[in-house]
Amino acid sequence: MALFAASIFSCSNTADSNTGIISVRISQGGQQTVKVAADQINFNHVAIVLGSIKFLNTGDDSIQFKSDDPLLVPFDTIENSFEIGSVAVAPGTYDRTIYKIKSVLPNDTAIINEYPIMEGKSIYCDGYVDGHTDSTFEWSSDLVAVQAYTFDDPITVNAGDSVHVTLIFDTQDWFVDTAGGYYDPRQTLSANDNAAVENNIGDAFRAVED
Repeated sequence: MALFAASIFSCSNTADSNTGIISVRISQGGQQTVKVAADQINFNHVAIVLGSIKFLNTGDDSIQFKSDDPLLVPFDTIENSFEIGSVAVAPGTYDRTIYKIKSVLPNDTAIINEYPIMEGKSIYCDGYVDGHTDSTFEWSSDLVAVQAYTFDDPITVNAGDSVHVTLIFDTQDWFVDTAGGYYDPRQTLSANDNAAVENNIGDAFRAVED
């Protein structure tokens, strides 16, 4: 049985003659096995908690996916992509997305009841190192941050049309250090090293039109 299962909100809507549709999927990018120098990090489970996802067009209009409950995005060796939902938007060119990483608070009972390991956390992962399944690790963070990403290729939404966007959290460089090695998630990381991993996670996000 997987440690996590999908716990996802949905903002469904339909297009009319005055609006278009953006449909959103979230995916784990990179490889399940991350090779760093002569070593490798294998992820078994990854979970990220999002508070909201917003798309902005070139006129600074925006549309937001938001829920009363946080969005838990879980990945494992079997499930690494999830549909979030669809939302009606004004026609236009959307060139940016902003998302909020948030920690699970005591009143987020829907998540805590199902995934108590996530209480107080916004990011969690576990796995093993260097191919040895008995050399395991767990790493987590209570990071709260607002991250922005500018599309390499802006998305054009026409009235009556639907476009599909995938938000990718690429785990490949999460634990890579500046020397080409890696921060060992089996160890208790220093505050500076932990912050470096959190920065890697923020930099590893991208969004593409399918």
